[in-house]
Amino acid sequence: MAKYFEQSLKAAFPEINIAGSQVSRLPHVSNLRIPEIPSSTWFSKFSDKFAFSTGSACSSALAEPSHVLEAMGYTDRKAEEAVRLSWGRFTKEEDMGLLLNSLIGILTR
Repeated sequence: MAKYFEQSLKAAFPEINIAGSQVSRLPHVSNLRIPEIPSSTWFSKFSDKFAFSTGSACSSALAEPSHVLEAMGYTDRKAEEAVRLSWGRFTKEEDMGLLLNSLIGILTR
């Protein structure tokens, strides 16, 4: 599901960065960065419908940039533009479609 989500979003917005997209990684996690859109925008627009994080899984309670992204070469600014989404075994295609449509709708405005 993460692959479908990432490919669909990338097709709509080629400027989106997907952390680790060229390496082997967990299949149920997507970390996205949309240049010039701080992660706080995601929270203000989507937190009532979707759950996501701006930090790494091991420090999601901290309000600071992900040390994982910083280790991958992200600057503080780029890390602050990134959000992490996780797909669970109960995530349905319709959930994915709702998130995609919501994101595309907000980002095209």
